[in-house]
Amino acid sequence: MNVHGDDGMYMGVIQGTDHTDRIARFSIWNASAANGSNCTPGDNEGNYYTCIIDYDFVENRWYNLRIWQLNEDAGGQWWGAYIIDEETGAESWIGDIRAPSGTGDLVVADSFAEYFGEAVPCDHVPRSSVAVLAPYVNDGAGSATFGGTSVGTCSGGAVTPTIYGTSILDLGVGGCTTGGGSAAFFVPMAIGWRRLRSRSRSRSRT
Repeated sequence: MNVHGDDGMYMGVIQGTDHTDRIARFSIWNASAANGSNCTPGDNEGNYYTCIIDYDFVENRWYNLRIWQLNEDAGGQWWGAYIIDEETGAESWIGDIRAPSGTGDLVVADSFAEYFGEAVPCDHVPRSSVAVLAPYVNDGAGSATFGGTSVGTCSGGAVTPTIYGTSILDLGVGGCTTGGGSAAFFVPMAIGWRRLRSRSRSRSRT
């Protein structure tokens, strides 16, 4: 999930190209500090802090991505990120990051899947599929509305919006045969609600 306020925020799960290295990650751009044993300043894509934990997610299981709006201090607004295994109920803390003062609330969210590995021909983009539900806030007092989709030029897949705010994001299933690089699918969600905490559920279908 990629959440856009005045400064971008990202959280989600990532699998390495060897299919064994699995992590959960949380990042905020233009951030000034972070709390967590595996939180560090970013070294690419601009100025940001990122927090990473080992997370061995399981296919065909729902996970809840949770963002908490924490305290605000002289340096800015703190946000905390957690991932919840819906089957076991186990909640894992990823880290806390401080966004700049005046950043404001979370406004728009993109749920996405992408291949971010070594450049390959389009018909070699690895197969993956994930189902995502629309983000909601404050125990459901406010929820996102569907905005649209975007598909990368070397995607080999599709976005399939379904009922009840669920979307299926597929990679590596098309007939494209030229080009290379990464592929991404975006499902923008216009939230428009003061964010005390937010959640977005996702399920890996690979």
